[in-house]
Amino acid sequence: MKYESVIKEAVDTTVLPLIPHLKSEPVSEIELSKKLKTDLNDIRNKLYKLADHNIVICSKKRDKIKGWYIYYWALNEKRLEELETLQLKSKIRAIEKELKHESSEQFYVCTNDCERLSFEDASSLNYECPECGQLLQIDDNSEKVKNLEIQKQNLMEKKKEMSI
Repeated sequence: MKYESVIKEAVDTTVLPLIPHLKSEPVSEIELSKKLKTDLNDIRNKLYKLADHNIVICSKKRDKIKGWYIYYWALNEKRLEELETLQLKSKIRAIEKELKHESSEQFYVCTNDCERLSFEDASSLNYECPECGQLLQIDDNSEKVKNLEIQKQNLMEKKKEMSI
């Protein structure tokens, strides 16, 4: 499914079974309930979760026989594209922030893997682990920085592919 990760991140995985049924044309919640063999209230709750993020569009029509409103739901693919863009930009900003933090500070770690402390915190503790009292060592975070740069590069390429 094209937008599975976007929907998972915005809502959750419980709504995913609805998505294939909402793609082609508007479908009533009653039809969805029958197709998925699920309680109508459960279907409605999932649709409302999607509606909270504008992932679905709803329209209503009056049933001529009973006089009740029947609600029809369809996928809002334009909103999914917007969400995908927003999520991607957010991930890039988070990685850039972490990359800046990891690149600009020096860290110290306990040899027993108890703590990882900034230079200021380590020096205030006389370079002793607050958990076990071991002497703290300088953390070589070059591998972490390298991995963050790779992640950022991959996201930037994806952003470029999406032509954002």
